[in-house]
Amino acid sequence: QLTVDPTRPIMLVLQDCGFSMSQYDGWRKVYPHFRVEVDRIRNEFVPVKMRPWDGTRQHFAAKYFGMTYTHFQAMFLDEIDTMPPGNIVMALWPPEHGKTTTYENFATQELATNPNWRGTVASENILIARKIVGRIRNRLEPAGPLRDLVRDFGPFRPDVGIGRSAIASQPWSSQYFNVFRKQDHDERDYSMLALGFGSSIVSTRTDHLHIDDIQSLKTLDRTDKIEDWFRQDALSRPGEHGKTSVVGTRVGEDDFYERIADDPELTGILKVIRFRAIMTDYTDPANPVERPLWPERYTLDMLDRQRRKVGQEAWDRNYMQNPGASRRDATFLDEHFDLCYDTNISLRHRPTDGAPIYVSLDPALGGMNCIMAFEIAGGKMVLRMIREHSGLRSNEQIMQEVNSVVYEMNRTARVTDLVIEAMNFQRGLARDERLREMQQHYGFAVREHLTGLNKYDENVGVPSMVTSFIKGDIVLPWAADDYTRNEVGELIRQLKAWKPKARGNKLRQDRVMALWFAWILWQSRWKATPDGGHGEGWKRHVPWGRAKSGYQTTTGAAL
Repeated sequence: QLTVDPTRPIMLVLQDCGFSMSQYDGWRKVYPHFRVEVDRIRNEFVPVKMRPWDGTRQHFAAKYFGMTYTHFQAMFLDEIDTMPPGNIVMALWPPEHGKTTTYENFATQELATNPNWRGTVASENILIARKIVGRIRNRLEPAGPLRDLVRDFGPFRPDVGIGRSAIASQPWSSQYFNVFRKQDHDERDYSMLALGFGSSIVSTRTDHLHIDDIQSLKTLDRTDKIEDWFRQDALSRPGEHGKTSVVGTRVGEDDFYERIADDPELTGILKVIRFRAIMTDYTDPANPVERPLWPERYTLDMLDRQRRKVGQEAWDRNYMQNPGASRRDATFLDEHFDLCYDTNISLRHRPTDGAPIYVSLDPALGGMNCIMAFEIAGGKMVLRMIREHSGLRSNEQIMQEVNSVVYEMNRTARVTDLVIEAMNFQRGLARDERLREMQQHYGFAVREHLTGLNKYDENVGVPSMVTSFIKGDIVLPWAADDYTRNEVGELIRQLKAWKPKARGNKLRQDRVMALWFAWILWQSRWKATPDGGHGEGWKRHVPWGRAKSGYQTTTGAAL
């Protein structure tokens, strides 16, 4: 570690530390926490208002709004800036974490730096959208709260000095307004426009459509209509040349946000970011730590108080972006897990020395990737690790996470098998050259899992795991540490929410699927034959893919 002068030019600081500017730029793009912390330190030592704007959003916010973006707020803005025109970014936020303020800052900066920019805000109720547009307009007033901004980039409001005709020709209301320097070739398209769900927006064009809290509990029964309006009317306004952002908080199963997030037709068009009030920090993979999403404002104790005040169901739904499961038509019930919890085991504990480990992977490019590891001991499956990441953009990133899990497990135990979903795009992942190299290095078998209607099968499908839970054959760590309780609790919530015939794009089930992949291998190998699965007595069909070069897989054969 080196002690450097934060007031020196960044290029000289990097030279002192032995790094290049390209490395620094790469770190800022890949690690939002790093970018936010560097900017915070520099702003502390150099009065931000004294420095000319450097072109970054972080500096603009510090200089004119008097605030510093958190890492998750900066991540949301980065996605807007970097996504191609025509795309959508949806961010699910816990309450009181600045989602609306972040957008208001974004829109204010866009109007200040580009007077011809056009933004449209839509909410469940037009009164909500008017408040957002009204606050942005008030910021642009000469006597408003941001006088330095108006001085450097204004004027924005009508020139009242030349009479009422100026105000009439330049709209300036809380529902719609034009800034003073906007070109007048598109009079129908306002600089800012507020809409409510269902509003007619025919002939309106916008550079940025922002959907803010489009659904609440009282409109949960109108999901179909909200989705139709969003797709057929709202999304046509930015078209293929504008951008769309959606922010909100989950309100229930099969709500608007889930419909959009899980629609496979939007692959490559939609990026979903889930900000949970409590996040898992994997900086040290061997010792993951639970941290508040916004530690500068909330402690874990404060969040726990909030959880107790709102109740577990509302906490899961609004703060952890995971609506609680309904017991109606449920396959897994609370009592099914009574014999599974082991309060002496933590997910932080290492597996038994030399024990065989099954690793399972449910991958999704740009979606939720889940990796789980199970120790096989005494005829039982003991959960040892859950690793979940959203938004991994390439096979290489997924392979890096798999390698990290295998490495951690192999420090004391031995990974014998990796089970990986191989339907559709995942087939290429299962046969990736990097996975082949990993397999040869660690010496495990790769088994391609083919998911179809077999997951509903009474013998080998997801419902058949109920018996293993009831008997206590699946062991769930339940030590009294926040990390273990939160991660295993999420698995239980997904199991309780799982329902037969529910489509994957209607129900979150990444942890359920990863568990099931490993369970099938364990059930066929360790439970069906007296010698631990190496005999010839069990030849029922199981969903493994055909053997490929270098891979140990079977179809309908004894394992």
